[in-house]
Amino acid sequence: MNIHSGERLYGAVEAGGTTFVVAVGTSEGEILEHSEFVTGSPEATYDKVCDFFDENPV
Repeated sequence: MNIHSGERLYGAVEAGGTTFVVAVGTSEGEILEHSEFVTGSPEATYDKVCDFFDENPV
């Protein structure tokens, strides 16, 4: 991920019935990283969201 030194980063989750989208961006609206995946079981989906933010901390 492109680290913006000293800049506040924001995490986003769009939780849908068929797909989830997770992202990290800046206050200016620049998306630095994102991922989209099929909604699975609650446990599997939660694990994917956590994995994304473990790799892309905000």
